[in-house]
Amino acid sequence: MILILTGLARSGKTFASKYLETKGFTKLTFSDILVEECKKRGLEPTKMNLSKLGDTLRSELGMGALGKMIVGKIKSDNVVLDGSRSPEEIYEIKKKFPNAKVVFVDASKDVRYSRRNERDPQTREEFFKRDEIDIKNKGVGKVIEMADITVENNGSVEEFEKKLDELIDNLKDEEKYASMGVKIGVEIHQRLDTHKLFCSCSSEQKEAPTMNVMRVLHTARGEMGSTDRAAMFEAEKKNKFVYYVYPNETCLVELDEEPPHDMNEEALKTTIQFCKLVHADIVDEIHVMRKIVVDGSDTTGFQRTALVGMNGKISSSLGDVRVSTICLEEEAARIDKKTDDAVYYKLNGLGIPLIEVATAPDIKTPKHAREVCEKIGRLLRSLKVQRGIGSIRQDINISVSGGARVEIKGFQNLNDMEKVIESEITRQSELIKIKNELNENGVGSVSDGRIFDVTDLFSNCKTKFLRALIDKGERIYASKLIGLKGFLKRDIGGHTLGKELAYYAMVLGPKGIIHNDEDLSKYGLEREFSELSKILDAGEHDIIFIVAGSKMAAKAVIERAKLLPVRVPEETRAVNGTDTKYMRPLPGKHRMYPETDVLPIDSSKFIGVDVPKTLDEYERELSFLGNELAKPLVRSKDFRRFLELSKKVGDKKLLAILFVNTFKDLSRDGYDVSRISDDDIVGVLDLVSKGKISKSALRDIFASVSRGDRNIEKFMALSDDEIRKLVKERASLGDKKKIIGDIMRKYRTRIDGRKLSKIVDEVLGD
Repeated sequence: MILILTGLARSGKTFASKYLETKGFTKLTFSDILVEECKKRGLEPTKMNLSKLGDTLRSELGMGALGKMIVGKIKSDNVVLDGSRSPEEIYEIKKKFPNAKVVFVDASKDVRYSRRNERDPQTREEFFKRDEIDIKNKGVGKVIEMADITVENNGSVEEFEKKLDELIDNLKDEEKYASMGVKIGVEIHQRLDTHKLFCSCSSEQKEAPTMNVMRVLHTARGEMGSTDRAAMFEAEKKNKFVYYVYPNETCLVELDEEPPHDMNEEALKTTIQFCKLVHADIVDEIHVMRKIVVDGSDTTGFQRTALVGMNGKISSSLGDVRVSTICLEEEAARIDKKTDDAVYYKLNGLGIPLIEVATAPDIKTPKHAREVCEKIGRLLRSLKVQRGIGSIRQDINISVSGGARVEIKGFQNLNDMEKVIESEITRQSELIKIKNELNENGVGSVSDGRIFDVTDLFSNCKTKFLRALIDKGERIYASKLIGLKGFLKRDIGGHTLGKELAYYAMVLGPKGIIHNDEDLSKYGLEREFSELSKILDAGEHDIIFIVAGSKMAAKAVIERAKLLPVRVPEETRAVNGTDTKYMRPLPGKHRMYPETDVLPIDSSKFIGVDVPKTLDEYERELSFLGNELAKPLVRSKDFRRFLELSKKVGDKKLLAILFVNTFKDLSRDGYDVSRISDDDIVGVLDLVSKGKISKSALRDIFASVSRGDRNIEKFMALSDDEIRKLVKERASLGDKKKIIGDIMRKYRTRIDGRKLSKIVDEVLGD
C-alpha cells in the first residue's frame, strides 16, 4: 500500500505520516531525498542549496525528478510518502505503482491557523499568503486536485487517528475486493414530500380505501420490436391484480383512465436541487419515458421516468464516486397482500414523485457501499423529502470477475447491507467454482429437459403436505439433473445450491423442491425416490428432484441448472435477511420507450433554483448545541420543523432537547406526540422564557398536551412569595435537604430547584 500525503501547512499531514509509521508503514519524504543528494554532491543541506539542487535535478531528469528518485527507495509493501509538490512526481510514482493513493489531508483555514507554531507566519495575512504561494507557485494545488482520497482533520487528535485507522482498513478491503474483480454500484430511490407527479392527489397515504378494481396486465413489444425478458417472466405468472382506491389520494390518472397531467414542478425543482448538490450536468430538455413494468405495481403496465441530470459525483473515504444518472420518476403501488390467484395493491402509493440516483460501478467494498448510500441519503434529506419507513430504498448492482451483474432490491436496513453484499460476492464466487468443477468433470448438458408427472407414486407417501396438495388436485412433477449429485448441498453464501435452484420454482408458486442431496428420511420419501431413480433412469451422480403444483416451476429449475456449467446469470434478486433470493431475470435494454402524453420540458427555467444547505452544513452551524444534540437533531425527521420553530423560539438548545429527547421519550412511553402542535411548543417555551413555567415541567406539560389536555395553568411556576410560604410551613423540619425534598416531591414541576434552594437559604439563614 503506497500512500502519497499532500495538504497545506498545519493540515496534519506530518502528524499523519508519523502515525502511519506506528502502524507499520515506512516513511519516506521528498526533502530527505534532496538532503541525501546534497551530501552525495558534497553540499551543505541548507535551505538555499536544497532549493537550487531541486531545480538542477528537474533540469537534468525532468519535472518528475524527485518522483523518479523516491520510487527507487520503496522497498516495503506499506509506504507513506510525504512532501510531494508537483503532479509530475505523482505521475512517476504511479507509473511504477499504479495503485498508489494520493491522500489529501484537509483542515479548515481557522483550524490550521490555530495550529501555527513559532516557525510559522504569525499574522493571518502572512499565514494564508504562504498558502497562495504553495498552491500557485509550488504546484501543491495541482497535487491536491489529483487526490484520490480526502481525510478531514478538523477535530481532536483521537478523531484524526480514528480516521487514519479507518483509511488503512478501507484500503486493505479495497485491495482484497479488487483482486476478486468486485464491481458495485447503487441505485437510491427517495420519495419527495409533494403531491403526486402527474396529478394533484395527496402523497400522504393516510386514507382508508373506498373501493377496488381488478386488472390483468399483458406484455407488448417495445419500440424496437422486442419484448422485455423481465416483463415476459412476470406475465407468465398470469396474476390478477386488485387495486384499492382512495378518495383524495387516487384519481383517474392512477387508474389509467385519464392521461397524466403536467409534471409536478415542485418535484422537478427538488430534483434539480439534488443535481446541483452532486455537481451533475442538467439535461437541456427533459423527456418523460415509459419503463415497462408488468408485475402489477403500475396499472398502466409501465412506470413514467425522466432523466434530469448526469455525470455528478460525491466524495468518499475511497475517492470520488460518479453519479451516472439522476431521474425523476413515479413510485409504484405497494402490495397489501397476496392470495393464490391475485395480488392486492394500495393505489395511493402509485405516482408519488421519486428521485432515483444511480452511481457508476465505482464502489470498492461492502463497507464502501454503505458509506456511499449514507452520504447520498444525507444529501437527499437536505431536500423536501418524505421521512420514515419505506420512504427511501437502496438497490445494489454487483458483480465479480467471471460472474454477472446482479441487481439486489429491497434494502430497508443499512445495517444489513454489508452482510448482504458479502453474501452475494460469495454466491457468485462459489457458482464460478462450481462451473469450473463441472467443466473439469466433463459435465456439459445437465438435463434432457424431460419432466414426468409422478403424482400417483406419491399419492400414499408419508409426507403430509404432499398428500394434502394431491388431495387438492395438485400434480407432482419430477426430473433429473445429470452429474450434479453432491453439488446441491454445497453452501454458496447464505444458502445451498439446492435452495438456489428452489428459488426459481418458488417465484412461480411452489414452496420449494425436494431432491436427493437432502436427507430424504426427514420427509419419509426414501422408497418413492428409489422408484423415481428407476423411472428417470438416474445414475449415481445424478440429482433427482420433485416439484409440487407447477410443471412450469420444474422447467424453471431445469433451465437454471443448465446454466451451472456455462455462466452465472444476470438477474434481479431480493434481500432475504442477510442473504438474497431470486426474483426475476434482469430487465433488458428494450424496456424503455417515449411517453407520448407528456410534452418535453425546457430545463433552463429551473436552472436558477437555490441550492439548499446540506445536513452537514447545518450540523456545523448547530455545533454550539454540542454533538450530543446537533448530530441526532439533524438526522431527525423533525429537523425541518425545528428550523421553522427556531425562528420563533429564543432558546434553541431547549427546543432541540424537546425534539431529540423529550418527544422521543414520550413516544416510547405510548404518548401520541403528533398531537403536539407548533403553537403548543412556541406558547410553552415562551412561558418558560418569561419564568412562568419551570423547565422541569416540560415533560409533564407535553405529556398532558399529547393526551388532548391543554390546561397549562396547573403547571405555572409558583411565585417567590408562594415558595417562601411553603418553606416557612416546613421550617420545623430543620434540615435544608429535607425541606427541599418535601417541597420538590409535591411541586417539582412548578418550582425551579435553584430558586428554591436560594429561598430556603434566605428564610432559614445560611
